Amino acid sequence: GPSHVCHCPRCSYERDTHDDNVSSSSSNIGATSLSLSTCRQLADVAMQQSRYEEAITLYDECLRRWKEKRRGRRHETNGDDDDNEKEQYAMAWHAKAAAFLATGHYERAHELWTEGATHFPHSKEMALEVRKRAAYSRQSPSRRRA
Repeated sequence: GPSHVCHCPRCSYERDTHDDNVSSSSSNIGATSLSLSTCRQLADVAMQQSRYEEAITLYDECLRRWKEKRRGRRHETNGDDDDNEKEQYAMAWHAKAAAFLATGHYERAHELWTEGATHFPHSKEMALEVRKRAAYSRQSPSRRRA
């Protein structure tokens, strides 16, 4: 009925981000309370539904956490993320680049994939994007038009 409030992650996120009491400058306020995997899943759904700006905002939140963790670990000797967490961050970075590509920002997408490959050398997806770009750049102009 009309009084029902859904508490699934997507509805909670949307309720938090579209709350009239939240300033428009903090559009990712709802994302900060999500787990990393949930944040990435919501970003992936936004991406699949062609809501690229929202997807980029959510991927940015995932990557903000990664950058925060890296800053916090500078003086630690054994602060590596577990493999699943590394993969979550790498996939968020890769997908953010894909969102830029989908919105026509070709150069920005490829900059992100190149940069991401340096941060996540274990990521097969980013390494593949870098190899594809290198292969395309080696082709002659006439082959690229075909």
